[in-house]
Formats: sequence, structure tokens, C-alpha cells
Amino acid sequence: LVCLVAFALLCYLMIGASMAISRNLGDMGQAAARLAEGDLRHQLVPRSNDELKDVANRLNEMLKSFSAVLR
Repeated sequence: LVCLVAFALLCYLMIGASMAISRNLGDMGQAAARLAEGDLRHQLVPRSNDELKDVANRLNEMLKSFSAVLR
């Protein structure tokens, strides 16, 4: 019974982590699509406090740089 509860808890945590990662990557994909369409005003709002937040912040810096170059 303890093993079953531990397994269920592990599955729950893994599904939650997977959904959080997918959501953040989806946001970054949408930002890249908007950049490809020429929208340099869009800024990502990081939803996590991990490496994906760092990537989102770097993408925001890149968008600002592109915008400055094109002005």
C-alpha cells in the first residue's frame, strides 16, 4: 500500500512538472512566432524560477536589442 501511494505521488509530481515545462515552452514558442511576424513589442512573463525563467529573460533581452537596432 505504501508503495502504491508513493508511486501515485510520484506520478502526480511528474505530471505537474511536465505541464509547467510545456506551458513555459509554449509561451516561448508563441513569442518566437510573433518575432518572426515582426512583432518586437511582445515580452515574455516568466512563470517559473528555474532555467526556463533565464531563457525567457534572455529572449526578452534579445527582443529589446532587435528593436533598438531597427530604430
